[in-house]
Amino acid sequence: MDYKQEIIESRQKGFGSSDAKLIASIGRLNKLNSTGKRRIAQFLGLIERKQFSTSATDLGDNIEVLIYEILSETYPRLESNPFRKNEKLSKTFGFDVFNHIDYRNEDEQGNVFCFECKATIKNIEDTLNDYSYQFAWHKMIEPESKLFLVHYDTNDYNGVLQPEKISVIEVKNKFKVELSEIKNGLKVIKESIPDFTFEENDELISTDLPEEVKKELSVIDEYLTKIEQMQSEINEFKDRMLHNMLKNNVKSIDNELFKITLVDETETSTFDSKKFKEEHPRLVKKYLKTNKKKAYIKISKH
Repeated sequence: MDYKQEIIESRQKGFGSSDAKLIASIGRLNKLNSTGKRRIAQFLGLIERKQFSTSATDLGDNIEVLIYEILSETYPRLESNPFRKNEKLSKTFGFDVFNHIDYRNEDEQGNVFCFECKATIKNIEDTLNDYSYQFAWHKMIEPESKLFLVHYDTNDYNGVLQPEKISVIEVKNKFKVELSEIKNGLKVIKESIPDFTFEENDELISTDLPEEVKKELSVIDEYLTKIEQMQSEINEFKDRMLHNMLKNNVKSIDNELFKITLVDETETSTFDSKKFKEEHPRLVKKYLKTNKKKAYIKISKH
């Protein structure tokens, strides 16, 4: 069976590492939030998991294949995306508590090495922080295993995978806070199931999406973060240049890259449409023109 289909089916039996951050938030609140309610409704079969697809980037999959080949040289019994269920936790909560780690190797002596692969523009420290709940979940499933982050730096990615940009770091944090939040979240879910009801709506949550789409969302988030950082640097540069150009009475700076022009302070007039609507409602209605506007996407960063 294709492992992606296995991941989809396993989510209907319980909760996996992709739910870790959501379940931790439930644990902190000590009650279900709207996203948690939808996820439980899917688990209980009250609503179908909406099918959603897009032409997502295959960068992540290509990197996973490359890293699998490299790691296999050191770990000859390496498995890709194996299903692992924690029997004790599953029995405690009454549903499967599992994971699909990217790679897992168990040697002849019973030593277990688990690897989570992340291809990202973010540095290693930020990546560990972003996925701390997922790493905590993996450690919860197999506490005696050695857990590693396999980090691939996608800055300046030009379509060619470069093995030298791969870093493998053992994740040694104890995850005390995260684990307590996750386990309390699982407890809240268990206690909510007997009397659980749900009213369907037209909203999708991240757990509705296939893995390749979630990877693309992660890539877009990184792009947005990078754009914000670059825009901030541009604004700081413009502020410095404004100060220097005013100070030195310079109107423009031209170079082979771009031209900087000082726009003098001006006085502008604006139309107070809100006040006009309040004072002249009939005129507003008389001259109001209705146009169709195409549907569009709005992205709001959390």
